[in-house]
Amino acid sequence: MASFSRYILAPMAEITTPSLRSAVRSFSPDVTVFSEMLSAYLITHGGRLNRHLIARGDNENLVYQLLGNDPAVMRDAAESLDALSPVGININIGCSAPDILHMRCGGYLLKEKELVREIVRETRKAVRSHLSVKVRSGFDAVDGDFTVDFCRMLADEGADAVIVHGRAAKQGFRGGADWKIVRKVKESLSIPVIGNGDVGTYLDAAERIDNWSPDGVMIGRAGVQMPWMIMLCESHERGIPLDTDVDLEDICVRVLDGLARDLPEELHKSRAHRFLFYFTKNFRFGHPLMNEIRKEKGIPAMKELMRGYCTRNPLERTVHITL
Repeated sequence: MASFSRYILAPMAEITTPSLRSAVRSFSPDVTVFSEMLSAYLITHGGRLNRHLIARGDNENLVYQLLGNDPAVMRDAAESLDALSPVGININIGCSAPDILHMRCGGYLLKEKELVREIVRETRKAVRSHLSVKVRSGFDAVDGDFTVDFCRMLADEGADAVIVHGRAAKQGFRGGADWKIVRKVKESLSIPVIGNGDVGTYLDAAERIDNWSPDGVMIGRAGVQMPWMIMLCESHERGIPLDTDVDLEDICVRVLDGLARDLPEELHKSRAHRFLFYFTKNFRFGHPLMNEIRKEKGIPAMKELMRGYCTRNPLERTVHITL
């Protein structure tokens, strides 16, 4: 059964599109990448955007992440996605977005242990590929004992790995992620434990590995801002020197062109804006640039704004990387 790479691109709603994943893979070809969050209900009921959201690149080590709270629907959705031979299926028990919690999905399910047990048990029966579960470390507040007990249940029901984010569901992204809980879960389980939360640089990733002993590190927002981030993590850990330039304009244009090519027009604005919100942080005047981009609905206009910025600020177009 396939397993995860050491460093993993996190699932992010409206962000981890085939286009962004392709950009990350251009630097780290063998990296494990996650789809954006997929509704199990829409997968089983023929959502009209399904084929765009589940599209998979050539030789892509892709994990599909499913959101839902009905064991039968989750089972059937996982079975249909498993037929596409992904690296794995992931169950979302961690999304902290208020609308998801209101739907009693994602992190809300931390309050419904027996329902989650049934979801994992039914999904395990339906899939042959790697099955993982992504969790927060409590619902109202971070709780190490609760998280260990919850993750033991997941392992008992057949999860091949757990991904632990060191914040509570109600925290959202406020405060800091508590990686002590990641180590506590790792010391209590025999299956792989992946840590997630507040990994902003390759040195952060190395510190998490050295101090908290996860089997792997999941990288979210920093991997969107810097699609080469996982390459840095891998090179640092392996002691491989790097001395290269990264062309920010080229990366940005390739991601935007991919969005235009792979997705229907109605998704262009949301996916492009979500990507550019993080990517423009690479630039000194990224905030006013993003304010201009927000006014645009079409990808061609967004590309022109980016190209114009790089023309006016040529020294910012390239990032030099040395390790």
